[in-house]
Amino acid sequence: MTSSAIARLEVLQRGFGQALRTPLDRATGTLRARAELYTPELCAAIVGDAHARLAVYNRQYWFRLFGVMQQAYRLATALLGAWEFNSLAARFLLAHPPVGHDLGRAVEGFAPFVAADAAAAALERDRGLPPRALIDAIGIDDAFRAVFSAPEQPALRLGPADAARLPRARLRESPAFALVEEGCPLIELRRELAAAVPEQAVTAPAPHVGGRRAWAICRGPGGQRVLPLDAAHALLVRLLRTYPVADAVARLEVAAAGQPLDVERWFAEGLQLGFWSRLEDVA
Repeated sequence: MTSSAIARLEVLQRGFGQALRTPLDRATGTLRARAELYTPELCAAIVGDAHARLAVYNRQYWFRLFGVMQQAYRLATALLGAWEFNSLAARFLLAHPPVGHDLGRAVEGFAPFVAADAAAAALERDRGLPPRALIDAIGIDDAFRAVFSAPEQPALRLGPADAARLPRARLRESPAFALVEEGCPLIELRRELAAAVPEQAVTAPAPHVGGRRAWAICRGPGGQRVLPLDAAHALLVRLLRTYPVADAVARLEVAAAGQPLDVERWFAEGLQLGFWSRLEDVA
């Protein structure tokens, strides 16, 4: 192939990629390809009705991405409804176009994008959702997906030889474990969702009485488990992520002064359920 032919092919490929990524029009209440935006150069290189043919690929591209995003964020889709969720997903995908052949990675960066997106915050208010419900939902969906897809890894097992080093050592979290929080009963809502992504938004759940609640999502030999955690237990997990064991427990006792603590049981349960993957000595 000559250099000029290669150059023409590259131009054609770039034009086709731009046509695929052309946003769909939402003005009519349906997702319509905007064929008038395809470049004349690209259309001239296509045999037959170029606009109609390109529109098919354009719609398929976006429908495929919307399907990936909806499956990854079932809770967020349920809270917003598929139409509004697609609008949010389209803004994200235009700002962060997918790269590579793995469409599963197209969702990466969605949570921080939504957290910083003023339109998403307005949408949350307009839908009458509890504060932070959308961000919580995305975080929970991310956690389930991460735990489910985490590589197999043996859980930490401690023996008598570890007793002396344990207080000054730091625990490293298993990739098959996640700690999440919710301001309203989103975990319960997720359990109730049908396998198919809902087209219409579900009724927004009321906030929890007494504040936010924590859950552990983990995967072990017995399968995936979802467990509620006391506030102090969740704080211990967060402290153990950062500090050596003795320091974490000491900080918990200060932060939760006057509250009933069951540190030994919580620690044992974390080991049994596979929260931790290894123990590292701190220099």
